[in-house]
Amino acid sequence: MIILSGTLVQKLYRRSNAFIDSAKLYLEKQFYELTCYSMEQSLQLYVKAMLIEFFGLKTRIHGIINNLSLLFKCLMDSGFDHYASELMDFIRRNRGVLDLMDMAYIEARYGLLEYTYNDATKCIEIGIDCIKLLERIRSGLKGGRK
Repeated sequence: MIILSGTLVQKLYRRSNAFIDSAKLYLEKQFYELTCYSMEQSLQLYVKAMLIEFFGLKTRIHGIINNLSLLFKCLMDSGFDHYASELMDFIRRNRGVLDLMDMAYIEARYGLLEYTYNDATKCIEIGIDCIKLLERIRSGLKGGRK
């Protein structure tokens, strides 16, 4: 495992937080598709920052499910089975909302699919829960805890 704390990693974490803020603003303005899109972007950036920080892996893949799956594989391959298991459990429990966020990546910009207030609030709720899980995993990785 590699721990990189460079400027790019910090920028990605900062941008991830900014997308959470924008999701909340879009919710207030009733732009529900952009709320879900912003949460998807927040999660993508957070996961990509972790992949760079701990595994030295820069990726251009899109979609939160794909990025979380890659993080899962990296955790498993590095012997962090407990964290990988927690992550996979989260993905399985929240697959529907994560898929909704993944669809927002395209739909919010180009599609006709309309998201509801309930969709948007679920995206924020599950997105923030995911960030909290990732923060816990990140803290454990920094401490070298398996």
